[in-house]
Amino acid sequence: MPTLFEAMLRLAGEIGTVREGTATGGATTTLTDASKSLGTDVFKLGTLFFLDGTYEGTSVVVTSNTDTQFTFSALDDAVEVGTRYACLDKDIPRDVLMRAVNEALRDIAPYKQEDTVLETVADQEVYSLPAYVRNLLKVEIATATEEPYGYYESNHWDFMNGELRFAPGFAPDLDGYAIRLTYQEEHTDLVDESEDIPYNVNMDVLHWTAVLYCAKYGRRVLGDTDKVNWTEKASEASAMRFSHQRKQETIRRSPRHADW
Repeated sequence: MPTLFEAMLRLAGEIGTVREGTATGGATTTLTDASKSLGTDVFKLGTLFFLDGTYEGTSVVVTSNTDTQFTFSALDDAVEVGTRYACLDKDIPRDVLMRAVNEALRDIAPYKQEDTVLETVADQEVYSLPAYVRNLLKVEIATATEEPYGYYESNHWDFMNGELRFAPGFAPDLDGYAIRLTYQEEHTDLVDESEDIPYNVNMDVLHWTAVLYCAKYGRRVLGDTDKVNWTEKASEASAMRFSHQRKQETIRRSPRHADW
């Protein structure tokens, strides 16, 4: 699955100036690329992404740069010669990139989780649910006690006050069978760049929603410039998000059937 790092890197390419290259030298606090002529401190406070090597899939904040060298806070080991990298300028800082992806995740939609912590009790209609199950979408009952479980869906239940309530006459009639709950969960912040984007998130919708967040930040903090017209970028992002919106999975509760 795509990671937070990949989402941030794609976002960087959309909203700022990115230079790519290959390290000709490195230390725990520097990456050198003798082929470049960057300009002193042009990338200061920018974001340096490691595309391969020891630190593949991570990024650091650039504390200063010369024409050929980026400096950053100390890493555990030296950057290897041959490491490919990409560097984003300072306009949209690393913390804003990360926040944009997380805000986009929250904006898009909750996601689905499954749990099989409950087991059937013959003819029991009411089951207390774990506290983390708040928005119940689907209830399935196993027909076997070992794999393959052969789940079938129940359409005669309600969710109320933290309880699963089967309609009279529709409670499971056997003991000891797994109840599989599908429920809706809000996205929590991704912090480690290696963390996966949840499987049900459409990456195009995520990307353009994050671009829109960055464009609003840029318009508020930097204002429109010859370099980037953030107002236009926000309009583009909004239109592109809308065009991809239909690809995003919509989460719905299973229908309830009449109890007769």
